Amino acid sequence: MKNKLKALAYALILATCASVAYGKTLKLNSKNLVFLEGRIDNSSANKVINDLLRKHFLRKSGKANYPIYLYINTYGGGVYATQNIVNAAISIGNVHTICRLCFSGGHLLTQLIPGKRYIVEGGLTGSHRFLSGFPMGNLPTIKKSLGEREKENHYIYKKIAKRLGLTVKKYLDIVELETFYNTDSALKLNFMDDVVNLSCSWVLFKSTRTSTVRNRFGMPMKIKKSACPLVP
Repeated sequence: MKNKLKALAYALILATCASVAYGKTLKLNSKNLVFLEGRIDNSSANKVINDLLRKHFLRKSGKANYPIYLYINTYGGGVYATQNIVNAAISIGNVHTICRLCFSGGHLLTQLIPGKRYIVEGGLTGSHRFLSGFPMGNLPTIKKSLGEREKENHYIYKKIAKRLGLTVKKYLDIVELETFYNTDSALKLNFMDDVVNLSCSWVLFKSTRTSTVRNRFGMPMKIKKSACPLVP
């Protein structure tokens, strides 16, 4: 009975996807999908990097070069943890992003990873000027650290602006205010390349993954969710 209910739910999801297709459909399976959900910190970044490497070695062992999709649902986090994910994706190659909620570090990932930038219908993206925390130490040390961070941030802004075909000043004018952009705005500003429909393999739909969420007291807790992002 349980399997029949799963099969029925899977059929309903497929039917819904077919009825709301927005053009390109990405077919997700256990070999090509990596999740990034929640805050970006060293722990979540390490998990994403490990998952990317596993999928890459699996792809390489089959002498194939199919795309790997990084599904992003995050309000952001640490700049350096985010950059570590970017570096891993660039090293692996043929990694593309799918945006559900891509704010701050999530936005940074979509702009700095060289692959296609996809967004699902109803998805949101947005950014602000990146911060890296306030350095510790005496005044000369603090000034030096702030100067180095400003150079690093300018390098990030410059790379993103170049991809968008903007000057750094124009890009900073856009992200000066913390604003979320819907699919239409994201496409118009060239933050995203295409709005896509998703479909999941039956194996992916039946599989589960562990997701970390925060309860009402702000404490992290792990819950089991479907490995298919179409299932809430």
